[in-house]
Amino acid sequence: MPSRAGSTLDRPPARVIEQVPRHAGDEEARLFPALRTAATPEELRALGGRARRTEAHSTGRSRRRPPAARPADRLTPPRRSFARRMRAFTHPGAPG
Repeated sequence: MPSRAGSTLDRPPARVIEQVPRHAGDEEARLFPALRTAATPEELRALGGRARRTEAHSTGRSRRRPPAARPADRLTPPRRSFARRMRAFTHPGAPG
């Protein structure tokens, strides 16, 4: 299926990499000063400690792992006819 022109998926990785420092600069220029005026020094220290702990535990990679066990197969064994297997699949617990 062709992608639409101008889609974010069509951007080269270099453009995305270019935008990351810009985003960080925006945070430093607007978000952090607003946070400094809105939060108390104790809250800022707590947030800083929390950010440092998060950074220390982060690997920068996804933590997704494959499932430990294969999911149960709901289809009945093939010794029954296709019609009976489909009936058992669509109506679990029904006789037959």
